This record gives sequence, structure tokens and C-alpha cells, in this order.
Amino acid sequence: MSLRNGAIIRCAQPHDAIAIADIYAPYVAETPISLEMAPPTSEQMAERIANLSAAVYVKRGCHRQGIGRALYARLLAILRRQGFHAVFGGITLPNAGSVGLHESCGFAPVGVYREAGFKLGAWWDVGWWGRLRGAPGGLGARRRFQVGDVRPCGLISRPVRSMAGGRMSLGSEFKEFAMKGNVIDLAVGVVIGAAFGKIVASLVADIVMPPLGLVIGNVNFTDLAVAIGHDPKGKEVLWRYGAFIQTIFEFMLIALVLFILIKGINRLKRPPPPHAPEAPPPTRTEQLLQEIRDELAKRP
Repeated sequence: MSLRNGAIIRCAQPHDAIAIADIYAPYVAETPISLEMAPPTSEQMAERIANLSAAVYVKRGCHRQGIGRALYARLLAILRRQGFHAVFGGITLPNAGSVGLHESCGFAPVGVYREAGFKLGAWWDVGWWGRLRGAPGGLGARRRFQVGDVRPCGLISRPVRSMAGGRMSLGSEFKEFAMKGNVIDLAVGVVIGAAFGKIVASLVADIVMPPLGLVIGNVNFTDLAVAIGHDPKGKEVLWRYGAFIQTIFEFMLIALVLFILIKGINRLKRPPPPHAPEAPPPTRTEQLLQEIRDELAKRP
């Protein structure tokens, strides 16, 4: 789809991630239009493209050329073919330009989340606009889709149909599931957790327990046990409380390390305190009163 100014609208591809990230970055770094705190990398943007995360941003210097409206028209046409019932968009307020764009595309205000995000030293409202089935050129009657100028606000929708209108194959669904960020993060966490458990087990068994056993009388904790009887074969049955004590030490060390780690991460995520507003300059009346006070103070 071509526009009058020569721009072409097409489906984004992973190799477009660098250019799209460059368009989006100033909105994140310099404005509250996006409530993200740091611009996403090109790799993160490529993942969003693969997951069909939708938001409408126009490159600076290219506004008021009909690009935003054309992007929305193309998106609405695709969603109509896929059988979606309604579209909802989120906007950080105030943003008269984005509000005007949405309402010119048939969106109507739905509601406002008061002080939904903190950025640039202030709290910002997030308004929601919706385009329902009954709107001019309305959508189908099956599903809802969310697209917006504000992230993060849950603006990722999992498609149930392909662009051609057919159902997704089992292989495509599995690829989409396997490549989701949270699945990969979970797999990495499990692998690192297993390796970390071995390190802690070695720390307890080889570093902590031997000196402790030496202090209490040259005792190896793994050998501490109490005989409680014999099995049918005549073998002695032991209650190995020493191994249990060693396992408790391992648990306490892991819990302590996780506590310190999570506490540090939460401290990094905590938003900076809002700056105290500067005191306004004194009015002309206040200045005159101060001058009269100073003159009176000089008199004997």
C-alpha cells in the first residue's frame, strides 16, 4: 500500500527491528507518551514484531502527512479479515494529537486510569479509546484486539488465524510458544538454578561442614547416624540425621543468597522519589511587604 508522499505500508519483518527501534526510542527517552523507562534494543523489538505487539508511532518530522491514519486503516482492515470484534487503544494523557488520530479513525473514549504510570518526575493518566463493531467500517464479531501509544499496558494479542485467514498450524503454534520470552527465561533460570544448587552443595559439604565437624570433635556430619534396628536381611537400619542437618545448611544458604539477590533487584526497580516542587518566586506584593519590613527594622 503506497501513500501520496511515496511511503509504503507493508508487514514488518524482523530485519526492520533496527529502524523501528530508532523511531520508537525518542518517545521512550524524552516523553511520557510511552511509559517504558528505557528504549528497547533491536533484538527486543524483533521479538515484539514476532509476537505481533502493536503500537502506532510516526517518525519525528513525518507527522501530519496521513501516515498514522493510513497505518490504522491498514491494521483495521487486517483485523476485520481475522474476525476481531473490537479494537482498544491506550494513550498517555494529555496527548491531543493521538486523541485526534484515534477519534478520526472511529474510536470513542472508554475510560481513564488515573495516575497509572510514573515517569519524568510525575504521575500520568492513561486514557482508553475503543472502536466497536457498530462503528463506521466496524470489525467482525469474534475477538478483541488492543493497540496503543502506551507501554506496558498488556498490548500483546495472540493471533488465532494467519494473515491468509487459515488457522495456525501445530508447528507455528509450537514455535510461537517456544520463542516467547517468558518460556526462554524460565528455561535459563532452571539451568542456572541447577548449577547454583551444585555450587551451594559443594560449599556446604566441602567448605562449611568440615571445619564445623572439626570444632565439635572431628566429626563428619555425613557419618552421623543412629541405628534403629535391622532389616529382614539383617542389615542395620540407620537414621542419618547428619545428612539432614547438612541439607538444612544448604537450604539456609540458598534462601539467604536469594533474599539478598531479590532485595537488590527490587531496590533497582524502585522508582526514584518525585522531586519536590520549587518554591514559586515572591509576588510583587510580597516583595513590597519585605521591603517595608526591612525599612522598619533599620529604624531605632
